[in-house]
Amino acid sequence: MSTPVTEWSKVLNLPSVSLYVGALICFLALVTTRQAYKLSSCFRNKLKATAFLGTPTSSPDETKAAVMLAVFRDAWPATVSEMLQDTEAAHGMLFRSLVVTGGLVAMTTDFALLTPPVSSSPLPEYMKFGMTLVHLSRRLVIAGAVGFVFAPATGADHSVAGLRTVGQDHHHTAIPSSSALLKDTFLAAVPLQSLPSARRAEIGRTAIIGAVHCILASCMLSTLPSLDLVAVAWDGYHLFMTDSVMFARLILGDYCAIAYTALLLLRLLHVLTIQICMGVFVFHFLVGFFLPGDHSHKGFWAEYAACRLFTQLMLLASVNSWFSWPELFDNLPDYLQYAALAIAAVHFFFCFKFCCRNFFLVMRNVDYSERELAVAFDQWRFKEDLFHTALDLQLAFVEGVQEQLKEARRQGDSFAYVKNLCEQLWLLLRFHRGVGRGAKEEVATSRRKVAAKNGTPASLKGLTVKQLREMCDEKGIEHRGLKVKSDVVRALSEN
Repeated sequence: MSTPVTEWSKVLNLPSVSLYVGALICFLALVTTRQAYKLSSCFRNKLKATAFLGTPTSSPDETKAAVMLAVFRDAWPATVSEMLQDTEAAHGMLFRSLVVTGGLVAMTTDFALLTPPVSSSPLPEYMKFGMTLVHLSRRLVIAGAVGFVFAPATGADHSVAGLRTVGQDHHHTAIPSSSALLKDTFLAAVPLQSLPSARRAEIGRTAIIGAVHCILASCMLSTLPSLDLVAVAWDGYHLFMTDSVMFARLILGDYCAIAYTALLLLRLLHVLTIQICMGVFVFHFLVGFFLPGDHSHKGFWAEYAACRLFTQLMLLASVNSWFSWPELFDNLPDYLQYAALAIAAVHFFFCFKFCCRNFFLVMRNVDYSERELAVAFDQWRFKEDLFHTALDLQLAFVEGVQEQLKEARRQGDSFAYVKNLCEQLWLLLRFHRGVGRGAKEEVATSRRKVAAKNGTPASLKGLTVKQLREMCDEKGIEHRGLKVKSDVVRALSEN
């Protein structure tokens, strides 16, 4: 007789676990590395060159937007690879260790076991064989993610970023082109830079390592999503066209069929968004070699979004496999079914939000509105102030513990030391919460002041209902009979 644990182990199969763990580690690597890069000396020096730290949070939105755009344009690199090129720095070592670990774990996944077996399909044998190759290729292409971290964009004898300055080396003498290969082409009249042989050799080495780097990156960000698209199409055809039971369950509103279909469609959206992000990145990456401007941050965020969407795609593929066998899902106890559905819902909404936001962002060529830049400025300043406050608290706590330890050693009372240590830790935690709450209230107060100064409906819509009602109390506007936020905004704008 099967037990709930046995049935759950069939649904939550080992391949899905290894893929989920590996993708989760890679996801954490991307998120934590980006935050760690903000604390690197390279980024901090670039940030000081902007007016970010000196601009007050009470400044108008246009001022904050201009400053934030300068931060995006001047402080961030052109590619994710250039952010990770310093493998000796903390963020570079963090990314390498986590991605290698996550990639190796994900490579143990047998993708063919994430869905019903190919042999049960009524399709021709050559299509079954092709699908088997697709599953095998999905497993092998993950190796590109591991190799990606070992092909940095810069090194002791090469630098991809240095190629952008080749055309700006005006100290070299320009010579006319005399190569027979360029004869009768529009390049024949273009003057060539007389570069030293060492510089030419460096450019050649950089081109080689750059080509290898691009191939590994394309395996991870283009080939694997394309293979996953084939797998999604296969699963959809197999479960909805050849198996009428799944389609009937979907029509009847079965939770398992709804979850499977929703995750399947979300995976399709991820594949589409990744391809669009890579197209935008390639455009700005190539244009960045020829024209100056704000192409840098646009290409970087498009590539970063593609990398993060890649990890989310693998997470969704793992969770999607839990609902591939509806009969096994039905045999689970109710609490396990609800747990699986709750986990799937959390993943769906989290990934859907990030995917949709970046889909519309890259569709408008990574152009931020003034309001979006101003909100980003407030969020970054809030996190910056919170980080320094938390760091000061940590240092004060360590010094306090050291004093307590010295005092306990002098008195020889270990119990008093432990008691005082616990009290200090509790006070620190309470203070942490108070600082976070106070910082959020300060940001809300500054926004409320700016909105009150502007008094336009557009500026008031960014406030919460509670903040709007507080503004009504300050201005003496009656608002107790207003039940909808739009009515409160209208009352404030009219007065």
